[in-house]
Amino acid sequence: MFKRLMLGSALALFFASPSFAQNPIEIGVDNAIVVDLVQEFKVDDVVLGESRTDIGFSLPFSFWRFGFFVNENISIEPGIGFQLISIGDDGGTSYDFNGTVDILYNMPSNLYFHVGGAIFATKIDLGGELESETLSQFGFGGGLGYRIPLIGDNVMARVGARGLYVLKSEDDGLPASINVIGSFGLSVMTQ
Repeated sequence: MFKRLMLGSALALFFASPSFAQNPIEIGVDNAIVVDLVQEFKVDDVVLGESRTDIGFSLPFSFWRFGFFVNENISIEPGIGFQLISIGDDGGTSYDFNGTVDILYNMPSNLYFHVGGAIFATKIDLGGELESETLSQFGFGGGLGYRIPLIGDNVMARVGARGLYVLKSEDDGLPASINVIGSFGLSVMTQ
């Protein structure tokens, strides 16, 4: 508990420092095309799920991100995404939430590289008499992208590609998967 309190205090002081406050903040929204390569899932040599490939496309703007520049080359970018998906004929619904934290290395040419982690949480309500279920997984990965200036250096289009390895969750019966993601969106820089 003490270590968490100290870490939280150090981060608060860092983000509140005058030198950090003078750095730009990037606020953005993204859409994505996701190819999800799901691995076969076994428990005690019993196959619970076959390998498969899922392809998804999200509109409008299913992911929001906030980039805090530590200096002109390094930024920390937490992000949050949400999707609402209708399931079946009984009025079922899936609420998908994902949160990410990436560290970006920003080059002067508007090219950037990033690494980070993610958490995925899903609440599935199949409707009718069935109980709802909540599932979660963690992942990590990296990628690259490019910012295209639209209005000076304040408004930019942003395109990117990333790979994400999602760890299996035996507790929730979810297999590991590899996500290949292409994203496109808009960013506004505060300074």
